[in-house]
This record gives sequence, C-alpha cells and structure tokens, in this order.
Amino acid sequence: MDVSSLTWLAGSWIASREGDTVEETWLPPSCGTMVGVSRTTRDGQTKFEEYMRIGDGALTLCHKIGDPASSYPALEVDGAHALFGILDDPAGVRIEYRKTNSEMFARVSGRRASGPFVLDFDFRPVMVEIAS
Repeated sequence: MDVSSLTWLAGSWIASREGDTVEETWLPPSCGTMVGVSRTTRDGQTKFEEYMRIGDGALTLCHKIGDPASSYPALEVDGAHALFGILDDPAGVRIEYRKTNSEMFARVSGRRASGPFVLDFDFRPVMVEIAS
C-alpha cells in the first residue's frame, strides 16, 4: 500500500457524535507513513485520545502512550477509500475512512461481548488556529 494515495486524509477534521466533539488531525504522507492524533471531548473534559500511524500496509492505533498498539492491515485502499481490519479477527474490527466531497466519513465497527457495534463519524475540515 502506498500511503500517497491517502493524501486526501491529511488535515484537521472535526465531528459531533452523541454530545461528543471528535477532532482528528493527520500529517501528510512522508517517508512512507502518515501520522495522526484523535481527541474526543465532552463538557470541557477529554474522554478519549488516540495516536495513529499508517505505514507498512497497516493502520496502527495506540490509545495512550505506553499502551500496547493494535495494528490493522489494509484490506482495501483506493483514491478515496481505505478499509483496515484483520480478516480472522474474532471481534471483526473494521476501520474505514472515505472521502466525501470536501468532507470525510469514518466508521469503526466490530463485535463486543454485548453484541455488534458501529460508530459513524461525519467529519468536516477545520482550520486550526494557534493562540499566541
């Protein structure tokens, strides 16, 4: 997988989901990798953070620095779509990104002990302002 086909993923994105604000930022492809970070907040509190890397044919996720990382090989990648997952994963986890006009759709799905789950995110681009 050539990460340069995922250039459209680079940038800062924001979505609202069930009262949460989800921010995701991806650096552009360089040296065969893309690196991203995600933060979920609600009521002025960070609920979740995640560090992400796409390279070597997989999406690698680490929820907190020092925690073990999870790696999901690329199953499908084209000019406007990327699907990551492990074919024989009992939890059936799939992570999908898709470009939609000037926006980005993301879906995380799989199975938990309580049954199947699907988390959809409709991201829109956001300009990042750095306070001085």
